Amino acid sequence: MTKKEIAIEKMKAFVTGQITIENFWEEVSTNKAIQEILVAEGKESRGSPLHMASIESLLKFKGDFIKTLNGAAAVSFLVAHYFVSRGESVQIDPIHNRRYRFFMEIQPEWIVVDGDLDGENFIIENVLKKVPSHVKTHKQAVKWGKEEVLRHFRYDKVPPRWIYLKPPQWPIVNGKPLVFKRQSELASGATVVHFYFYCPDTGKETVVTQTIN
Repeated sequence: MTKKEIAIEKMKAFVTGQITIENFWEEVSTNKAIQEILVAEGKESRGSPLHMASIESLLKFKGDFIKTLNGAAAVSFLVAHYFVSRGESVQIDPIHNRRYRFFMEIQPEWIVVDGDLDGENFIIENVLKKVPSHVKTHKQAVKWGKEEVLRHFRYDKVPPRWIYLKPPQWPIVNGKPLVFKRQSELASGATVVHFYFYCPDTGKETVVTQTIN
């Protein structure tokens, strides 16, 4: 087999669920043949959502981005597009895209922990992996998931208003999200906003600061 044929077999093994995203990404990072295929695929799709998941962009993020559900979904979408666009009969496993969509559906806009590994890992372990067996439909799963997220991510009066274009930074301490208390007002000329959280068991306060730039 040629290098390109071997690369395609690796890609096929990933999108059919035979190898994990971590193992596949390790292969991508060192396999020039796979990189060349995916770079070409991205260029053919300029102006589409696929372009946002170009291999050049993904390689810059390295391991951290691939650990997120968003990263796994982006890689899965990019590789799957290679086979779909060519009409090849590959039984694609959409697990990464399905998990990411569900993850985003169950979060209120004031959480959206996409990109926040601590918050994301908490939701994966305490919500995504614990959907009860009696929940059969997607609609039921989303309803249950939303309720579970709100049960874990609590606030006293109103939820936090994170700085525009800054990722939420909800603190997780000892494996549990803290409770949001309040935030400082953004006065004229101010460059930072402080978000005050506390542990419901001990009352200990944690302050998260976001800077406007």
